[in-house]
Amino acid sequence: MTSRSDILQAVRSAQPEALPLPDLAPLHAVPGAVTMEAFTDLLEMVGASWFAGTSLPDASSWLDRTVPSGGQIASTVEELKGTFDLAARSDPHELEGIHTAVLPGRFGVCENGAIWLDESALGPHRVLPFVAEHLLIVLEAKNLVGTMHAAYERIGALTGGFGLFLCGPSKTADIEQCLVIGAHGARSCTVCLLGSGPSQ
Repeated sequence: MTSRSDILQAVRSAQPEALPLPDLAPLHAVPGAVTMEAFTDLLEMVGASWFAGTSLPDASSWLDRTVPSGGQIASTVEELKGTFDLAARSDPHELEGIHTAVLPGRFGVCENGAIWLDESALGPHRVLPFVAEHLLIVLEAKNLVGTMHAAYERIGALTGGFGLFLCGPSKTADIEQCLVIGAHGARSCTVCLLGSGPSQ
C-alpha cells in the first residue's frame, strides 16, 4: 500500500454518518407583517422614497414632474414609453447618461424593503438598474410578501434565468460609518405602489 492509498482509505473510513435534511416547514410559519406600512417604512429606512398611485398614469405624471427637460428615460414598463431606445443599443456602455430607468417590480419584501426584478423587468441589458442615475420601480401593492422565506418560495415558482433583489439606491459606508448614497450606482430609487394593499 502506498502513502496515497493509506491516506484515502483513512479519509473514507472517517466519514461522518449521513444526517437527514432539516425540516423547513417551520420557516413557512415565520411571522411577517404583510402591510403597505411595513414595506414603506423599510423603503424609507434603506434610502428609497415612494408614492401611492392608482394606475400607471400616476407614474407617468411623476416622470413629467421629476425628470428634467432633455433627461433620458429608459423604460421596460410597456405602458410607460421612454425616450431612450434600449433595444437599439447592443453595447451596455451606450447606456451611460440615462437619467431615469423605469422598471416593473415582480414583488416586494416587507421585512427588508427589497424588490425582486426578474429578467423580463431588466430588458435587454441586465446592467440597467446599476447605470441609470435614478430609478422608478412600479410595483403593485398586492404583490408584497412578509419575509425572505416567502420571497424565495415565489422565486422558485418563476421562470427565467436571471433576477435580483434591489433594495433602495446605491449605498456604501466606510469604517467610520459615513453613509454615502449613489456612490457606485443609482443616486435615488422611488417606488410607485399601485393599488390599495397586499393579498397573500
